Amino acid sequence: FFFLMIRRPPRSTQSRSSAASDVYKRQLMNIVNDILDYSRFRNDKLKLNFTEFDAVNKLKEIICLFEIQCRHKGIQLVYDYASNIPKEIHSDKDRLSQVITNLLSNALKFTLKGTITLSVRPGRRPGWLIFNVKDTGVGITPENISKLFVEFGKLEGREHKMLNPHGVGLGLLISNRLTYMLGSTEGIKVSSVYG
Repeated sequence: FFFLMIRRPPRSTQSRSSAASDVYKRQLMNIVNDILDYSRFRNDKLKLNFTEFDAVNKLKEIICLFEIQCRHKGIQLVYDYASNIPKEIHSDKDRLSQVITNLLSNALKFTLKGTITLSVRPGRRPGWLIFNVKDTGVGITPENISKLFVEFGKLEGREHKMLNPHGVGLGLLISNRLTYMLGSTEGIKVSSVYG
């Protein structure tokens, strides 16, 4: 038998440790899920589950997940949705959440100060929505934009390596493929100013 006694850390240290532990657990879970999804894509096994759901409430849930992290970094998180968004949409709720979560997560990683905005507008066709994530982050060089949707594509540059040391380069690739499966004809579009 092995017995280990650990002295309980002070409450403030414990809460910081717990928060850091939660972040690392979430990062590890995201990496595992990305690898599983990538494997499903490669073997044509990824299926979608289309249902009717309240898009505004689902997006509010996602925003709540990021509010604490943004507040901790001193970043303002803005949720801007048009009043004429349909209450119910027909899509895969979990996969749509995955795409938006990935976009917000990337914005959070690469934004050190300022604002992250998620805006939602009606699309050209009835029942379709356009999602836009905008941030005041470090930006991406034109040559790095082409690497965003490549398998295991990692961005070059000191800032990117420092701000995202654990990324494996699958999140945006998977999210982009998911947008096509969800019905997009254009996928994820990126516009950025570096520096």
